[in-house]
Amino acid sequence: MTSKDTLEILLDAPELPEAEVQALAQDLEAVVARYLPGHPVRLLSGVDERERRWLRLVIELGHVPER
Repeated sequence: MTSKDTLEILLDAPELPEAEVQALAQDLEAVVARYLPGHPVRLLSGVDERERRWLRLVIELGHVPER
């Protein structure tokens, strides 16, 4: 799989507390499941070296869902 087969969304969300970042991640995962069923999703979150919170959503578009 190449990077052309994925959709990555990076959200810089420094003002959100950890609980809200996790809730947002779950909401994004639900949206992907609804509109792109069967496509694998990876959710990553963390804090960068400047203490900014981030959330990354990676959707594998090259994956062919089983029907």
